[in-house]
Amino acid sequence: MTSGYDEDNPYYKVTESGDPAYKRNIWNAAIGLQAVDGLEVSSYLKTLAEDNISGRKTYDQVKDELHKEYGGSDIVQHEADIVAANIAEILELGGFTLSPIALLSIHERLFSDVFDKEIVGKFRKYNITKKEKILFDDSVIYGDWNDIKPSLKFYLEDESEYHYSFPMSDDDIRHLSEFTRNIWQTHPFAEGNTRTTAVFIELYMRSLGFDINNDPFAANSLYFRNALVRACYSNPGYDVHPDYKYLDRFYSNVFSGKDNVLDNSALYINIDHENAEC
Repeated sequence: MTSGYDEDNPYYKVTESGDPAYKRNIWNAAIGLQAVDGLEVSSYLKTLAEDNISGRKTYDQVKDELHKEYGGSDIVQHEADIVAANIAEILELGGFTLSPIALLSIHERLFSDVFDKEIVGKFRKYNITKKEKILFDDSVIYGDWNDIKPSLKFYLEDESEYHYSFPMSDDDIRHLSEFTRNIWQTHPFAEGNTRTTAVFIELYMRSLGFDINNDPFAANSLYFRNALVRACYSNPGYDVHPDYKYLDRFYSNVFSGKDNVLDNSALYINIDHENAEC
């Protein structure tokens, strides 16, 4: 009687890919995602990314070079560059579990070098609001901080019961949009929610075996964030309700090979509070 353990197939350490095209796809998404917070990576980071893509530098070496370059100065540029490098590394080498711990871990790995240690890898302890240009300076109603843990527990347990088809159907795309919206509207963290959510969703879908087209994240990450805003926002007085179609279009391009036009200007709504009827 044997133990059933396959001794001829041991575990191996996950190492960096030697495929330049694969790495470039990941780096493009990582760089593009900085736009969700109005950030742009430096030409120096792009040079280091090329070194990583070609195999001349590892991710650790890239990040070491960035820390030496900034040394505590130019905090905004440092954030864009180091977070892009962290995203690329996680997308290529990161494992995944569908759990709140994974969200916390991703947030900590992305932002431990740029955000205050009091908020990195920790759920926020206060409620938040944020003026949005596409909402005429109105805000999404984000989840109450007291409800973050139970909300995430509910959404993730519910998601674990869902089974996607191959290829993804329109219903699957809508389901993923709703799931992403729920995570994002909960807004678990004080800062960095969109980038954390994007990485979480990509790792999740990859863990299910889906191929991912990162071009939309590379070129249209601000559209992605604003699509999340529109999926959350409601203002019945102006006949405005949560609208998933923009996020559906984005995800159809990412997961279903579609070529929808992703026009950020189409996400703006006109809510003029000064001229509103009383």
